[in-house]
Amino acid sequence: MSSYLNADKTYLTLTPAGIFEAFSQNEPTDEQLALQDLLSYDQTLLAADWLQRYSEKWLQSFIEQGWIEKLSLLLPAPNLPLDQFLPYVVASLSGKRRAAIGSDEGFCLARVGYSQEEADMLSVAAADFSGFMLRQKQRGWAVESQAISFFSAG
Repeated sequence: MSSYLNADKTYLTLTPAGIFEAFSQNEPTDEQLALQDLLSYDQTLLAADWLQRYSEKWLQSFIEQGWIEKLSLLLPAPNLPLDQFLPYVVASLSGKRRAAIGSDEGFCLARVGYSQEEADMLSVAAADFSGFMLRQKQRGWAVESQAISFFSAG
């Protein structure tokens, strides 16, 4: 066990970037499945328990890439529907505390800070843009697209 990690006293959680990486593909890689596994429990997982199933090399890489955060204490997982938990997550992602989460089909899954109509419109626009990027990638355009973000400086 590497000296950077006391696996019997260190808990692991995904960062927002880690969650994004874990669920960014329709067909996840083995590494992405390992990241997803951290969300399968009702509390944060001990590093020692995670390392019984997965590679220490992966863990070190995930930490270095900012996908996993080390914690010194056990935290229970949220026990709320997404739309009720979203305001807590958005605070770390949006300075204005506004976000809409949409599906690939353009349906709004959760929103905070937007009216339902605005969130629906953003979800449809993101799905359209995502479809455009996938078509361009299939045509050979070397673009990596895993998220859609709309920004207004005004």
